[in-house]
Amino acid sequence: MIEVALYFDGLCEPINPGGVAAYGWCYERDGDLLATGRGVAASGPLATNNLAEWSALIEALKGFERALWIGGLTMSSQDCALVVHGDSRLVCEQVAGKWKVRAVHLRPLCEKAQCLLPPRARVEWVPRERNELADNLSRLAYHEWRAQNPRLAAEMDVAAARRRG
Repeated sequence: MIEVALYFDGLCEPINPGGVAAYGWCYERDGDLLATGRGVAASGPLATNNLAEWSALIEALKGFERALWIGGLTMSSQDCALVVHGDSRLVCEQVAGKWKVRAVHLRPLCEKAQCLLPPRARVEWVPRERNELADNLSRLAYHEWRAQNPRLAAEMDVAAARRRG
């Protein structure tokens, strides 16, 4: 059985909630990088770590067919399985159906991710140390947002400093 690994991560900086919800993801097969992605899900009052994590997973799953194609596989490959890795235990357990989604505003995100999961997917929580590339991609997306929005970034830095006291 050929396994394709998906790693996803999200963050909300410089404050959570209310900062910039950025995410990153990557696909690997036998240690070879197949595809990567990163982006910003939201900034301001609606931005949270959980929104960033769910967005990372959903956007990554949207790119699954492309990652398979790059790896020389197809969705119909009988010997291909997806293993999803994330360092958010909450998202991993909820998308796997082991934990309930109590936050009403996150339920549609969980349902969307579950619909995008291929039938033979396995979801596994991993410690942050084993999710380094996805973490780095989410940080890169955050820093790119800051570079493109310097005034808003400065305002968020002031708000974060006030919140910290």
